Amino acid sequence: MHSDREVGRTKLHEDLLEYQQAIISSPDCAESHHQLGLIWTNFNRLDIALPFHQAAFNLSPQSQLYSTTLAGVYKQCGMRPDAISMYQQSIELEPSVPDCHHQLGDLLLTENSFAEAEEAYQRAVDLNTQNPWTYHNQGRALVALSRRVDAIPKFRKAVDLSPNAGVFHFALGEALQALNKDEAEQPLSEAARLAPDKVEYQQAIGTFFSARQRWSDAIPWFVRALECNPGHLPCYRLLGDALWENGDISSQERAWCEGLTIPQHIVDRLFSGPIIEEVDLNSEEVSCLASKPASEVQLTPKSASAPESGSDEKYLQSARIPPAHVVEIKNGRAWGDGANSAVLTASGRLVKDVSTRNSKLVARASVQHPVTEINGVAAFMSHNHAHGNNFFHWLFNDLARLHLLELAGIELQSIDKFVFAHLRKGFYQEYLDVLGVPASKVIQSCVDPHIKADRLLVPSPTGTVGTSLWACEYLRKKFTDPVGAAAESVSGFEKIYISRNNAPYRKVANEEELLPVLEKEGFKSVKLESMSVGEKARVLSSVKVLVAPHGAALTNLFFCSPGAKVVEIFPKSVAEHENLIGPYPVIAQHCKLDHYYYYADDLSDQESRPQLMKDIRIDKIKFEKMLRRMR
Repeated sequence: MHSDREVGRTKLHEDLLEYQQAIISSPDCAESHHQLGLIWTNFNRLDIALPFHQAAFNLSPQSQLYSTTLAGVYKQCGMRPDAISMYQQSIELEPSVPDCHHQLGDLLLTENSFAEAEEAYQRAVDLNTQNPWTYHNQGRALVALSRRVDAIPKFRKAVDLSPNAGVFHFALGEALQALNKDEAEQPLSEAARLAPDKVEYQQAIGTFFSARQRWSDAIPWFVRALECNPGHLPCYRLLGDALWENGDISSQERAWCEGLTIPQHIVDRLFSGPIIEEVDLNSEEVSCLASKPASEVQLTPKSASAPESGSDEKYLQSARIPPAHVVEIKNGRAWGDGANSAVLTASGRLVKDVSTRNSKLVARASVQHPVTEINGVAAFMSHNHAHGNNFFHWLFNDLARLHLLELAGIELQSIDKFVFAHLRKGFYQEYLDVLGVPASKVIQSCVDPHIKADRLLVPSPTGTVGTSLWACEYLRKKFTDPVGAAAESVSGFEKIYISRNNAPYRKVANEEELLPVLEKEGFKSVKLESMSVGEKARVLSSVKVLVAPHGAALTNLFFCSPGAKVVEIFPKSVAEHENLIGPYPVIAQHCKLDHYYYYADDLSDQESRPQLMKDIRIDKIKFEKMLRRMR
């Protein structure tokens, strides 16, 4: 006996053949083109459906049905200007269809044409007073036009029409809150109650109470927000501020919260979920396959601006390299988000040695979230989403840890899935290709944070400043030998300056003024982000002197040949803070490079920025003297 789905699919195929034959027999029949387009749309093949819908409209341009259908397909295909034009034509043919006005409004809203969108929604409302989404979207357009007072009645109407939809309560509450109205409490609370899985709703009502210094009322909402999504970073600071104001934590613990770590006594007292038992690497459920011992590297800081002054006392003098392991857990689970990671055994116990930050919080909250089942072997490499945004973290905290798997005798080709934080920057796949990891084997924890595998492999997370010698050696070997960089150097790149002109922060404000000075001293300005991995390897292996503002481009120092000089430029405010220097002196020490630091002036109008995010201005005369000393 055939299922209803099988019968329906058979009928679609029969109709497909019928209309294809009809078009062959009568190619000017608009209805046949229209019906065939609908069938392909049902198969989700819009690329095939679109030409048929275009043909139907072209054959019968006075048909409101064909124009509306074509407009909808344009919209689904992301062809917004074409969709807008077609909805406008459809409205000219038949102005009394409210959905056409509504759909036009949605497209105009997406295109930031807010005034035109609001007018389209008003026409839709005039024709149909019972669609809550029309009122809601009209309200959004009015908010975008800074007309919140006019938007509030629209949001109220949407709530009246659909009182069980949290999204409408939330929009009303947000508009009232923006006007500092106490009455925002009721719709915001109702939105959070109706949609307890929406982290932004829980945060919004917490923020409402915080703005009124009702700290004890705000705290539970921030807690619920983090239980919804432990990787929702803004809530750590908001919760920390509320706890401190309420007298629940010390100022030091408040700083921990701002650094994305909730004190354990707060987790135990306020967060729901079962208490999680911890286990170490000696547990019967955990197999430790390979280890690297802890070590320490001594640094020799040098000032590039005043070499006779010796070491700056605030400069990092040594770095501890933590031990590293790779463990195997049968039927293990793992969670990775923007702040934390938690690795759990089949019985639900937390493996603390390979988990990070708020792992207990995550372990308690993760039971509420669906799990992605992976058949076979999975390597869990995700400990922080920031790794996907930052080149240093991507190479040293993610890719370098693949060495631990190889150390355990595991061939990367034998692994079924690799779980990374995310791969937002497309060129990262180039590095995976060199390692033999195809995109089809990658799972991104920003999409699937909670996974379970038949055989879970977890290389332990590595520290930032504690960059290891084995990581430098592994990356150099993997990304030098395959591209032939070891046998080929590039002339003209003996002295380079790495520009941050394309970066969003820590730019050199007067870089154009410095370029002639650099050129005079034989330096070539480069932007490494525009180079392939092979080009980077060849250029960096040729360098004798490298000058660059502190930034992720210095990750590539492992390509440099021993004896090269590296001048790393920092905002001067960094000199006042210990241990803000970062990992690059450690990489330089491992690779036998001469590392120097050079302080530049912070821009005076950027006091609100963190120290390492401030743009800088370099004194031209002092800079030229420094470059001469680096000959």
